[in-house]
Amino acid sequence: MPIDHLILHLPPGEEIKDLDGTVWREYYEKVICGMWEREDGFVLRSVANGLDRSYESRTIDNVFRRYQAPTFHPVRGVSDPKGLSVVPARKQTRTSREDTPVIYYDVPVDQIKAVIYRDLTKKDSDNVYSFEEFPDGYDEEFYDQLVSEHLILNPKTNLQMWEKIRDRNEILDTHVYNYAMAYIAGLDGLLDEDWDSLAEEQRQIVRTQNQGAVLQQARAQRRRRIISSGIS
Repeated sequence: MPIDHLILHLPPGEEIKDLDGTVWREYYEKVICGMWEREDGFVLRSVANGLDRSYESRTIDNVFRRYQAPTFHPVRGVSDPKGLSVVPARKQTRTSREDTPVIYYDVPVDQIKAVIYRDLTKKDSDNVYSFEEFPDGYDEEFYDQLVSEHLILNPKTNLQMWEKIRDRNEILDTHVYNYAMAYIAGLDGLLDEDWDSLAEEQRQIVRTQNQGAVLQQARAQRRRRIISSGIS
């Protein structure tokens, strides 16, 4: 479930191709290097973040080459109504012989949308959705976009296909890629004991950080005492 929702705006006069522009700087700082602190002191970090390369593929590839962040994954949505797997397929590409190969993933959007709608649909109800696990603060537009498509029968292929019922569906697309990142990071296969182990590791990190902060503060106070006593 989401813990945050960011919208990065392209300032007037800037182009999306400008890797030194405001948007890409914000994306690096707030997403690739982003941290979120929980009420209990846990610091959450990004373990996998995806960016759709379907529109500006060369720009996204250049972002990948610039940051070389292991958690950054360009993705491409692919539609395959007959596909069975929900696991993204790993691929690579390059724009010239000199370029570093870009590792990206083909995301089976049809299958993942089916998983999302299954998780959102209330038991024993058709097209009645539950958003109880979502945090407070999201507006109606967020949820409208989250369920902005439905399944219909394609008259040409006699196969089911997803059709938009609203003009905008960015939230659903984002949710699809979030699910894909969970698969890429291996989170879908974790057992309860695995989550407990990860939680204990995070507690240890928090304790170490707190101890380091206390030690640094004590050293600073000691230096101030030495300076104030006239010892150089």
